[in-house]
Amino acid sequence: MQTEKAMRISEQKLITQVRLRDEFIANAVHELSSPLTCMNLYMEIIDQAFLEKNTAIQIEILNKLKMQLELLQILIRDMLDTTQFEEGKLHLKLEIFHLNPLIIEKIQEMQLRANNCQFETDLAIEDEIKADKGRIGQVITNLISNAIKYSPQGSKIRITSETTDSVIQVNIIDRGLGVPQKDLENIFEPFYRVSNENISGMGIGLSICKDIISNHQGTIKVTSQVGVGSTFSFTIPKRFS
Repeated sequence: MQTEKAMRISEQKLITQVRLRDEFIANAVHELSSPLTCMNLYMEIIDQAFLEKNTAIQIEILNKLKMQLELLQILIRDMLDTTQFEEGKLHLKLEIFHLNPLIIEKIQEMQLRANNCQFETDLAIEDEIKADKGRIGQVITNLISNAIKYSPQGSKIRITSETTDSVIQVNIIDRGLGVPQKDLENIFEPFYRVSNENISGMGIGLSICKDIISNHQGTIKVTSQVGVGSTFSFTIPKRFS
């Protein structure tokens, strides 16, 4: 009886902790969103007002500020998504689109944050697919961001796509630090951090990728070798419904 009572108490404590965590994240997202919106607005005003007068140094500073604002936006979005996915609140907005232009768009968006990394592409998907374009774009952004974070300055990141009759696959290949074997099993778990490097992050980006791909009835995996690099791959049906 004492054991059962202790288990119930522990379970209740865990439920309370999860609820408090979710409330904290929701409040943090709410409090951060308003000032971030204002910062983005002011940045646009500054950018337009001084567009023709900026020196090379000023342009570089503005670009770095934009990059940091984008990082904050991604962090806030990921924090909110983490709680929504756990509660089963992800609602996909399906549409038909070409994947290759979306990949190119996300690469271009990441150029400012690329740490001088060079992008190579080999995109072979000609067919249209049916999926949530925004969410698939989010997966691509998170995986490219992860590759940049763990790659040496100036290294190459290769992005490829391929297709079969019913499935498309996207691969993000880096020549970065690599993931230790003992971390591979848990790397897509929420808040899990790879143990080999002290690199900033909350450990939620990859878990969000897994949730999005799983909700598309797809798969995501990683192969990696320490000191050589990693390949993150995801597959989804061409016509998810």
